[in-house]
Amino acid sequence: MIATMAIAHLIDRPVPGSVTQSGMPASPRPLNAGHMQFPATATTPRRAREYTDWFLGLCGFTREAIETAQLVVSELTTNAFTATGNDSEAHRPAHAEPASAGIIDLSLRHFSDRLLIEVIDSSQKQPVLANPDADMEHGRGVWLVASLSREWGYFPVHSGKCVYSVLNVPG
Repeated sequence: MIATMAIAHLIDRPVPGSVTQSGMPASPRPLNAGHMQFPATATTPRRAREYTDWFLGLCGFTREAIETAQLVVSELTTNAFTATGNDSEAHRPAHAEPASAGIIDLSLRHFSDRLLIEVIDSSQKQPVLANPDADMEHGRGVWLVASLSREWGYFPVHSGKCVYSVLNVPG
């Protein structure tokens, strides 16, 4: 079976509450905000999951909500790593990370009704939503993000793109 492909929803400006707009007078203020930068290497998704676990734990999120956010973060950072052209380094030992690796930014912004996850990378490549079938080895990441998110998409930033996901905050 051939998977149906669709381009993610491109928006022309940052999503409300975006880290790219923080400090602007009209930008909503999060209850809690966390930000980390990672070199674009094969260890980035693991390190981003660990940071997400730590940060959302401090914010008082339930284990289930943290695990959902970790899955979204893992998929978005894996895609950012691949999009930046570093996927050929995927089998390189963690201690031998290339000095020329790009940077992947992870932002977690906790609002009263939502968690905004943003991953910024230097690639212009658009995220692609696939309809994966059971035999596909790849292509489930963005599908998982779309399935778990109440909203998701991407927008351009000065040096690449920001892919975002909005998750509901358990009440």
